[in-house]
Amino acid sequence: MASNRLNDNNTDEQFITGIDTRLNINKADSQNKKLQSLGFLSFLDDVQTELNAAVAVFIEVNGHDVQRLTADKTDINTLFADNEHYPDFVAYFERTKADIEHWVAADNPEPLAHQAIVDQVICLRAFIETRYAASISEPDTPPKQRKVGHYLGAGIVFFPIIFAWLTLRKGYSNWLRIGAFIWLGVFLYFTMPSPREELQPAPSVTEALPANEAPSSSYQQEPEQDSEPQIAR
Repeated sequence: MASNRLNDNNTDEQFITGIDTRLNINKADSQNKKLQSLGFLSFLDDVQTELNAAVAVFIEVNGHDVQRLTADKTDINTLFADNEHYPDFVAYFERTKADIEHWVAADNPEPLAHQAIVDQVICLRAFIETRYAASISEPDTPPKQRKVGHYLGAGIVFFPIIFAWLTLRKGYSNWLRIGAFIWLGVFLYFTMPSPREELQPAPSVTEALPANEAPSSSYQQEPEQDSEPQIAR
């Protein structure tokens, strides 16, 4: 009974009241070869989970507890009635869901539909994170610092040109960054060629040859003849 997996795995407890996240797919369509594939049906289960998660992300970035709202069956349309971002989110979400349903129903190869649906889910997640992530309230606790592993430490020491830049990622301390870039400067100073020697002009041919091997002139100077005639004696 593979055709019922989409509904069996996603019970009502997984859906949030007030927004229709459920994919409207006609699994009884025997002409749709994609829906006869167990792999594609399993993929659609994952897509449904991603759609539910996208709504959960929007709720969380606006400061609400998703589990509590789901358990209380709170209507998020009422909850976000005064939220200026909610209409844009709903419009983008519904357009994404409609595009996914189109790719499932259309007569196209399974790999093509699979890739197109994945692109839709990725764009939805990127839309939420880039548009609404700024509204996340950061806790007062300092951010968790990353530890420098053996590979990163060795990379900073032996290949600082590449690995020093990795310390600019979130979580690394400022002291580590300062030390990494100081070492990068020292590394470049001793390894990169420096213009200490000024370029000398190339010597001419006559300067390059020894004095006794100087090239002869292109013509021999003829001896000067006396203008006065010689008188025979």
